[in-house]
Amino acid sequence: MPFIVWLLFPQKLYGTVSTRESIINVRYLELIRFFVLIILIIGISTIKPILPNTDFSAYVDMYNYQIDTGYVDSYLLNREFGYRALNTIFSWIDTPSEIFFGIISGITWFIFLKRALDFKFSFSLMFFIVLSSGLFYWTFNGVRQALSLAIFFFSINYIVNKRLTKYVACIIIGSLFHSSCLLLLPLYLLNRVSFNQSQILIVYLFSIMFSSYFNVVEHLKSLIIVLGSYIPIIDGYSSFLNREQFQLSDDSGKNTGLGIILSVIINLYMIYKYPVMIACDSRLKVYYNIYFIGLVFSTFLAEFEIVGRFMVYFLVPYSLLLALTIFNAKGKYEQLISLAILFLLMCLFVFTTFRVYG
Repeated sequence: MPFIVWLLFPQKLYGTVSTRESIINVRYLELIRFFVLIILIIGISTIKPILPNTDFSAYVDMYNYQIDTGYVDSYLLNREFGYRALNTIFSWIDTPSEIFFGIISGITWFIFLKRALDFKFSFSLMFFIVLSSGLFYWTFNGVRQALSLAIFFFSINYIVNKRLTKYVACIIIGSLFHSSCLLLLPLYLLNRVSFNQSQILIVYLFSIMFSSYFNVVEHLKSLIIVLGSYIPIIDGYSSFLNREQFQLSDDSGKNTGLGIILSVIINLYMIYKYPVMIACDSRLKVYYNIYFIGLVFSTFLAEFEIVGRFMVYFLVPYSLLLALTIFNAKGKYEQLISLAILFLLMCLFVFTTFRVYG
């Protein structure tokens, strides 16, 4: 139990420090904790079960095929160079698939958590929310896009600091693992955009109320098929529309691991706290802009599964923003709301864990 407390909530053990020597010691502890988390993630990834008919099982089959035959699977031949190169290098030295995918998970979360350390006061809460929201398990399945997602999350700081060259470089690197990352280049302009609380609330409520009342899904499906015939990147996604696995249902895109009701409540609370959070830390404006755009589109087009595959880029700041919101809760009522959210997230984390590994 003390180990878990130190891993997720270390401030409970070493408290507040002030002397220079104590601060240096705490930094060493933080560094050790960071690498312990990465090692644990690698370990979990290597022992996790391979569920049939999932993306991950297909990646494992393709990797084992290359080890057995020495040839790249035909699917990977038409996919991004970065992941294909990793697959080839590790298969060439006969690395077991468990170790290979453990290393990939370690790289993914190293990149993600390295950027999260910029907000170290909420780091523990953020990692807990990552666990409970389902993102942690999703990265084990969407291997290629998870790497691209981590690189994009890392690059958001370059939007904040207006470092265009570094942002473009990150996006290009991310596209080596999932070409959809290239579509995020225009997000650099979000450092010049500001939304006020009323605008966000109205648009979000509108997306909830009208998401099921218009035949947006079918029209968008037709549009993507047409655009895919001209744009190669979109064509890679339009192929999902013609496969039997693609289904439109009441559950597709809505199962975030949080539950619909809890998700709406949390989002409304985050919108309520938005002006205060921006006033506390101006860096968060870009993170909020990205998240709110993703929130509206993923809600309005909740039944459109392919949208969820792309909107995960926009929703990735969720864990950071919610952690900061909870960390900065002021007053009795806000603290009670925060505790209630944490309790429900804990319940959902236990449920998700048993559902995935039970």
